[in-house]
Amino acid sequence: MVFYYLCEYINTAIKTWVALQVVDGAFEARRSKRQLFVGQAVAITLTAVLQTVNEIYMNLPFSNGLLLLIVLIESLISIFLYECNFQSALCSNLLINISFALIDFFILTCTYLGADWFGGKNEILLSAGVWRGWYLLLCAIILLPVGRILRRWLIEKKQETLKYQKKIMILGIFLLPFMVYFQKIYLQETVSRLFYQWCFFILGFILMVLGFYFSILWQRVEGENRMQKMEIALLESNYQALIKVYDEKSILIHDMKNHLRTILGMMREVKLDDCEAYIVQIAGEIQKGETVVWTNHKILDLVLNMKFQDASKTQIKIRCKSDDMGDLNLSAAEICSLFTNLLDNAIEASAKCTEEIERRMNIICRRYGRKLVVLISNFMEKEMDGEGMKSLKTSKKEEKLHGFGLRSVKRIVQEREGYMKLKISGKLFQVILYLNGFSD
Repeated sequence: MVFYYLCEYINTAIKTWVALQVVDGAFEARRSKRQLFVGQAVAITLTAVLQTVNEIYMNLPFSNGLLLLIVLIESLISIFLYECNFQSALCSNLLINISFALIDFFILTCTYLGADWFGGKNEILLSAGVWRGWYLLLCAIILLPVGRILRRWLIEKKQETLKYQKKIMILGIFLLPFMVYFQKIYLQETVSRLFYQWCFFILGFILMVLGFYFSILWQRVEGENRMQKMEIALLESNYQALIKVYDEKSILIHDMKNHLRTILGMMREVKLDDCEAYIVQIAGEIQKGETVVWTNHKILDLVLNMKFQDASKTQIKIRCKSDDMGDLNLSAAEICSLFTNLLDNAIEASAKCTEEIERRMNIICRRYGRKLVVLISNFMEKEMDGEGMKSLKTSKKEEKLHGFGLRSVKRIVQEREGYMKLKISGKLFQVILYLNGFSD
């Protein structure tokens, strides 16, 4: 029996570890690596001990009350270690543990019927013993790579999965009564009938998942159509602005010869005051239309210069640092949509700042292999915490279009297999993008 209880302990520990790996992949950590390790170790040890003690003293291989207690412990540890609220943590851990239970019940049902069919001992996995111990140990070994795969997949799809938290919670609540029903396998009554009910349940579950998948596809298609319309309008407006800059520069270059002749005439007539005023006027126009090379990428530099000129009109200071982006592998539409939306939001927020708050924008573009990392930060009028992001509101005239800018950015980032991170610390707001922006 010692072997069986040891296997029970290991199995419960691995299940808790997998549940925490799912949370680790879906949410950002709020603690150090050491604190994460200690917190996970506490949760794993506590749940495994509870399950083993319950098995020894109550002789119950499965208990609904204990399952809910384990889910509660995992959820509390999750909100302590990760950037998630209790509802999200409960949703994730409940769904994982219910899924484990349902899979276990299905395997036990099939094993019972198979053993009965071949004339073997049909309750071999239902009662405490060596065979059930080996079964629990094998399940634990299989779950180890499953936990790692789930974590990696969730990290890659982090932004996308967070959008469907409510649907995931509905799925967990939907599966809960089925878990309670199918644990009848431990009563070993009408198992054949139970198997047919399993078949209907699996069929219904597949249909529900397919419906969920097609609804996501439909929402994605509609969202992409809206984004395309927004991008076309944005590109047209930015194109006109760029044409205006080119026209101003062309006019200045074309008129430079006449300007020099005028200055020469003033100097010959010793009209130094008029000459000085004239030079100051021309210098202002040249400065207004000048193009600074920030990134060594023509399109990106044009967009940055255009937005930096908009920022200068509201006395916003600019600090821009960039690696060489000459071989940036983003299309003109992607560059325009990414940077104009983010910089427009930063300019709008900075322009609201009072005199006591510095009006400043920081833009950093870095290249790490194939990855493009963009950080844009600015100060805000009011101090705000992480929850305050939900109450951010635009002051633009087209208020009904508010939110499409960031959605467009998120869509491009997801298409480029990256993710976007928003940070608020007091009055400092930061947007960080990680995406594939360069070829191999």
